[in-house]
Amino acid sequence: MRLQTSRHTAHRPGVIEPSKLPLIRAQLEQERWFRLEQLAALAGELAMGGGEPARLEVTGKVRSAALCALVEIKDAIARLDEGSYGTCQICCAAVEWERLEAVPSTRLCWQCHSATQAPSTDSASTLQHLS
Repeated sequence: MRLQTSRHTAHRPGVIEPSKLPLIRAQLEQERWFRLEQLAALAGELAMGGGEPARLEVTGKVRSAALCALVEIKDAIARLDEGSYGTCQICCAAVEWERLEAVPSTRLCWQCHSATQAPSTDSASTLQHLS
C-alpha cells in the first residue's frame, strides 16, 4: 500500500458511505450489460461486412472504445469487491464523490486525472506551426 501524499489534502473528501456502494455496483452492472449488448451489435455489423470502408473503420473504432470501457467497468467492479474502490490509483487519496457519480469506473482523483491529461508541448508546437 502506498502512502498518501500531502499534496492532495486540500481536496480529499471523506470515505464513501457504505450505503452508496450497492448503488454504484448497480450502475456499473448496468453499464457492463450496455457494453456487452453494444459489442454484440457491433460484432454483427462487422461480420456482415460489405459496407463502405469508412463505416467499417468507424465501427471498428467504436468497438475498440467499447472494449476499453468494458475493461474499465470490470476493473471497477473488482475494486469494489476487494475494497479499494474510490481510492486514486496514483496518489492513494480518496476519489471525489462527484467524480465517482459521474464516472463510476474512474481510477483517479480529479487532480491526478488532470495531471495525466495535460497537453503535451509537442501538440502545442504542432498547432503553432500550422497557424
